[in-house]
Amino acid sequence: MNFKGRLSRDAEICDFRNMKESDKKEAYAYILLAEYDLFRIHLENGVSEEAYGVHPRNLGRFVYDIRSYYDDKNVNALLYLYRGLYRGFIAHRKDVDKGEYIVSLYVDKDSRKNGVAEALLRKVIENTREDKVTVLVADFNKPAIALYEKLGFKVLGKSNTHGMTEYQLVKGDRWMNESDHFKKVLDTIKEDFTYLPVNSPNIVGVLRCIKIY
Repeated sequence: MNFKGRLSRDAEICDFRNMKESDKKEAYAYILLAEYDLFRIHLENGVSEEAYGVHPRNLGRFVYDIRSYYDDKNVNALLYLYRGLYRGFIAHRKDVDKGEYIVSLYVDKDSRKNGVAEALLRKVIENTREDKVTVLVADFNKPAIALYEKLGFKVLGKSNTHGMTEYQLVKGDRWMNESDHFKKVLDTIKEDFTYLPVNSPNIVGVLRCIKIY
């Protein structure tokens, strides 16, 4: 794996909400175990248990709490599937004041530093209709902070939870989805482009490269 934020040929990003019921069980199990690993990592680095509001000392209760959270229709997850195996996931929900809120971002240890987190994060940013994306990040997690800053996130403020800081991205033209970008490109150019085969791979490739300022 070496593609730095872009999907490799053997990878796909799966929307948990739209999965077949037969596939959800395994995806759910992966998310639950990944959440437990995330919690362990945070505890080991000084983040308090209260930050999660769950019960890590009792695995059964932890699973129950996390499942209850993911049963909320406002919460969704995207999973990174590479050669038939889940390698990471990102969970997000709507927030009235803070737009799209990143709840969790996790990548398997053996798959880190290969762009999996960036690919998942980009997908959420590009798909959301919200004009803001917010995330709560542990201060010890320097690679995550570097990624958010690379994509344009700015410090929003310190959290009430010790050792955590909120970062926020205010979306601009850079994060328009592809169809909106194509429309803006064509609208910006004054000539009549109705004759162009805009669905042609060659034309799409050019439109994708044009930047609007």
